[in-house]
Amino acid sequence: MPRPRFTGLQGQYLSFIDAYRRIHGRAPAEADLQRYFGVTPPSVHRMIVTLQRNGLISRAAGAPRSVELRVSPADLPLLACEPLHGGTRSTSAVASDRRPRPATNATNPTNAQATPAQRTKLDPATEYIDSSLMSQRLRHDRHVSALIDGRYGAYRVQAKLTRRIDGDCTCPSDMWPCKHVRALRATWEQNPSSFFDVRAFLRSLEARDTARLVEAIGRIVARYPQALALLGAQGFDDEGDDSDDDY
Repeated sequence: MPRPRFTGLQGQYLSFIDAYRRIHGRAPAEADLQRYFGVTPPSVHRMIVTLQRNGLISRAAGAPRSVELRVSPADLPLLACEPLHGGTRSTSAVASDRRPRPATNATNPTNAQATPAQRTKLDPATEYIDSSLMSQRLRHDRHVSALIDGRYGAYRVQAKLTRRIDGDCTCPSDMWPCKHVRALRATWEQNPSSFFDVRAFLRSLEARDTARLVEAIGRIVARYPQALALLGAQGFDDEGDDSDDDY
């Protein structure tokens, strides 16, 4: 049987749920997860919804402490000795979840390569700006969005093209604006041509045959049933979820 797939951060949440149940004989409440990982209530709720959507847990709607693991404890990572605080995890917690980063040089070092003076000035958003870690770049009217391969998962990031930085990100950071939103906005300013123009693409669809468009929509909803909600179908919303992607 194939091993379940989850990100490093998702694995830590699953391990905490397993450990809490072993100690207390019941599932943790979202408030327990919030205190341990040091994140906001919306971040915990998004994670719970994501884990359920991915089939890693189950829960009864409206029932407190009803989370049940749907993966074997043998497949879970060790729970970190130190919890997540403001987006910073212990070394042991992230050792198996590191991703390769873009090549750097003396003028653009990583945090690990920088001198103390450089590290003070280094913006953590730098490694994502116009890099291969930022994919699915879209522009739709006065909004831009992208998928960023972060340190603990893939985050869906959106930004408004206004004078002030404004947007949204599915990462668990309590900092605002987070580094991913700032990186997205900076990427737009530096390389706007790298963004797919959704409005222009929609205009090109006007010349296509209706039957082909209906067939394409059918393939989309077969793969993403929640898209039916955008077409007016009832009962296909992701209850309680305000994000589009997994951590």
